[in-house]
Amino acid sequence: MKSFKLWLENKQSLAYHKTTEDAAESILQNGFDLSKSRKFELGLGVYVSLSPQQTKTNEVVIECQVSMDKFLDVRNIQTSLFTPEEVKILEEMTYFVEPNFSNSELAKKVKTNYRGLILNPRIIVCYYPEDVKPIKKLTPS
Repeated sequence: MKSFKLWLENKQSLAYHKTTEDAAESILQNGFDLSKSRKFELGLGVYVSLSPQQTKTNEVVIECQVSMDKFLDVRNIQTSLFTPEEVKILEEMTYFVEPNFSNSELAKKVKTNYRGLILNPRIIVCYYPEDVKPIKKLTPS
């Protein structure tokens, strides 16, 4: 996907966060607060995608500026930090998230060495909320 590759090379670009109406207002006023977030399969963080498309009728989409410095792209791991087994698990997560990944030693290693994790254009998790600046709420088209 050429546009995704260009987005990654840019290191700072637009992405979209889907949430509820109430949460959107709070995020736009105060920024992202991980203490108010639900923990998902990849751990606590701000989840964004390259698509602003709503998947549920009650979702609100916030356009965000994302700083992509020091993110791990699991489709292109170029480091000796991980064992071959860990690389295999990370690469397979583009299709299937390892159960209990967020509580694993591998997850701790990723969070210690990277600011975020890129699985694919639809699933990007930013572990540090200061890397994600909310810009505006999008209106449904």
